[in-house]
Amino acid sequence: MFKKGNVFEENQHNSWVYGSFMDGIAKDDRVEIKVVKLDKTFSSKPHFQKTATKIDIIWEGSGIWQVNGEDVELRKGDYLITPPKTTVCIKQVLSDEIIVQTIKLPSLPEDKVMV
Repeated sequence: MFKKGNVFEENQHNSWVYGSFMDGIAKDDRVEIKVVKLDKTFSSKPHFQKTATKIDIIWEGSGIWQVNGEDVELRKGDYLITPPKTTVCIKQVLSDEIIVQTIKLPSLPEDKVMV
């Protein structure tokens, strides 16, 4: 059994392609995986994970994340690991677009807390 997809066309779960909230072979409580393309107008609200560790990997572009109130610039090839209870948001996309892969361990759908 296998599943083929396209990360830029996976809209059913807000670009998440793997995790506890998915169906079939993509359902797994151990990890969540998302790949998303964001344009220059994107920003996110501050939040943290109660239990999960989150890893953001920048594949294209650049942006400014805010981590516990500190601005952190991330560029192509950079990654950011935020442990549980670390407040984070994407403050600004600096390039025309940015491609970000997010990995969360474990996959806990109710783990995200908005600040």
